[in-house]
Amino acid sequence: MKAGRLREEKITIYRLPVEMSNYGPYLDIKNLELICTTRASKQYTGMTRTEDNDALTFPVNITFYVRSYVPVAEDHIILWNNRYWRVLSVIPNKYYQDIEVGTELITLYK
Repeated sequence: MKAGRLREEKITIYRLPVEMSNYGPYLDIKNLELICTTRASKQYTGMTRTEDNDALTFPVNITFYVRSYVPVAEDHIILWNNRYWRVLSVIPNKYYQDIEVGTELITLYK
């Protein structure tokens, strides 16, 4: 039964508004818009080692599973465990009636 596994964690989904300036679009991090708060289950999908500008980085990826009625899109940000996660992919699964949300850990400076 899949219904019991979505009780593990509580996540908050935000939309990051994009403002326009004379130089083009920029992200307004201080004004996150709340979309919803819901329950989800999670699965760690691993850490990969990459090299960016002669520095090693270890991005953390987590896959969240939410109900099929939760409004989540690729331009949203998830707050879980006092950390922000960028949504990379949204894959609906009609068999289990849930949505698989692939995320990556990011750092937002407010």
